[in-house]
Amino acid sequence: MNQAMKNERLAIRQKLIDTYSGEAESLAAEQSEKFLAGDIKTILNSTAQSASELFEAFTGREDSLWQGMVIYGKDGRLNFPVLSSEDEIADSNPVLGKAWQLEFVEKDFLSAADVYGQFAAAGDEEVRGAAMTGRIRCLKKAEKFAEALEACGQLAWPDEKQNRLLAKLIPVQIQREGGKQDRFIAEARLMQIELYQDLSHPDLQKGCEKILKNRFSDLSIDSATKIFLLRRCISVAEQAGLAAKPELAKAIGAAKRVVSAQEVSALAAKNYLYTSSFEGWPEGTFRRIASVGNIYGVHFAAGSRYVLGLVGGERIAEYWTKAVEGMNERAIFCRVIDNTGQVAAGAADAKTGQAVPAGERFMSWDLVGNFAGWKIELYFADSVLSEAAAAKRQQAVYLWTFILVIGSMVIVAGLLTRLMLQQAKLNRLKNDFIATVTHELKTPLASMRVLVDTLLDRSASGESDTKQAEEYLTLISRENERLSRLIDNFLTFSRMERNKQAFDFTRVNPADIAKSAVEAVQTKFTSAECKFAFMIDENLPFVSADKDAMVTVIVNLLDNACKYSYNDKQIEMRVFVESSQVCFSVKDNGIGMNRRVVKKIFDKFYQADDSLSRRAGGCGLGLSIVKFIVDAHKGRIIVKSEPGKGSVFTIKVPVAA
Repeated sequence: MNQAMKNERLAIRQKLIDTYSGEAESLAAEQSEKFLAGDIKTILNSTAQSASELFEAFTGREDSLWQGMVIYGKDGRLNFPVLSSEDEIADSNPVLGKAWQLEFVEKDFLSAADVYGQFAAAGDEEVRGAAMTGRIRCLKKAEKFAEALEACGQLAWPDEKQNRLLAKLIPVQIQREGGKQDRFIAEARLMQIELYQDLSHPDLQKGCEKILKNRFSDLSIDSATKIFLLRRCISVAEQAGLAAKPELAKAIGAAKRVVSAQEVSALAAKNYLYTSSFEGWPEGTFRRIASVGNIYGVHFAAGSRYVLGLVGGERIAEYWTKAVEGMNERAIFCRVIDNTGQVAAGAADAKTGQAVPAGERFMSWDLVGNFAGWKIELYFADSVLSEAAAAKRQQAVYLWTFILVIGSMVIVAGLLTRLMLQQAKLNRLKNDFIATVTHELKTPLASMRVLVDTLLDRSASGESDTKQAEEYLTLISRENERLSRLIDNFLTFSRMERNKQAFDFTRVNPADIAKSAVEAVQTKFTSAECKFAFMIDENLPFVSADKDAMVTVIVNLLDNACKYSYNDKQIEMRVFVESSQVCFSVKDNGIGMNRRVVKKIFDKFYQADDSLSRRAGGCGLGLSIVKFIVDAHKGRIIVKSEPGKGSVFTIKVPVAA
């Protein structure tokens, strides 16, 4: 059986080789010559153009194949791009010392501008450009914008007929000596549009368009300077919102492409300063330029010039991916290898993304023409599924299955544990609730029974003390009220749990709610140990509320303030209006709460301290009922409390419409 499978596999392999050998060989021969066919002919026919014009023509196009270009002259030396040199004239020429002193030390900009102008008119060619740019700079600082603009135009575009003043200042024969002065001319062009931008000048669009279309191609300036100036011009145009205008959008796009091409070209030129650098590199063939990144170069003679064209690896990958897409099937896949042995197009392994072992390749052809030194390789798509790979995959399946099973068991165990803990918590809460209710009900009943028995015993024995009888009856009344409120809380809680609590909303005066609540608990606040302050603002707006329910809320808050303030009670209640809401505020000087407790006090049956609850009374329902009623009234409860310093509960209810 195993031998039969091996024989079948070998037969399939041989069939694939027979099927694709002719197609791959034809592809290697034909596609190698098509990539550059059109552009090479165009470049060869463009020998009349200057080096910078040739560069602009082939890198500024939107559909350009070229990502950069290095051009050499007849002597084989670098002609374009222009790399910066160390002998360039600096703006801080010592000849201009007097002008610099006036500008930067004395801040006398107008005098400095005059001195700069004198140097521009009479100075030698090594300081003329620096003097002109210095004059523009000082006029701008002196806010002589019109004169600064005129000076910019004189220096920026010296060949234009309207610059007659320049002819008076600088002899015509040395206005454009080039090279050394071109950098200052380029800077003047940028300063001109920056002045336009500062002044919101109507010629800003025209000035930007002029530079972006010209792109300093008429000036001999180094690439670094050109890149900086073009980027700044693009930035000015975009900041002014000109990028959205159709006539400028195309120019900005071309300028960005030229900037990118200048950067790539400058990097390549540093490694290939002379054509002698191409020794061992056949003309017309692509090689990877490692110093520039994913860039490939091809060099050739164009008339009396030499050209090093630069193409992005993405474009080459796109070309070859499309060329070989017809050969990629389920059984095989194809990739293109460049001169350095790196994959230029096609995945290493279409199925797993992993590197394909060299022994799994079943076909390889050398490319020719522009891609001489490159290869096309064909691989079995299922060859990566060797026995070792299959074993590893199977092991991975078993491992993940084991992990999933264990994980599922852990999750189920966790859920069961959580359910059991919740059930235990519910049982504990139920037992605590029953114990608390029993205690709370027995306490007032026992007190009333003792008082009643005492009164009956005195009556049976013939002893009668009217004052003491009234005192006992008052105590019985209080315990009765306490028992009633406790039962009301239980009933309210029961209706809450069954969602059957109904409210009768009417227009109610907040003062009536507050007064009714205070009357209900007045007897607790009459002792000498308690100081109670009650304040109601005048002309309170009405609220839409269930009066009895809101009275229950205030009573609960006042009752808690009394219970949890032990000695020298100081309780204050205020009713006022704030931000179109009626506020009921209850303040005490009791034991207070920390933040953790404040977050839980509205939970059902929550009691911060069992011993404290036993001392003060209650079963943890009061504040949960308060929260339920306030929420039903679309209100809010705000609690501010600090341990040992008391608490402030504020109920905010919307004003009635």
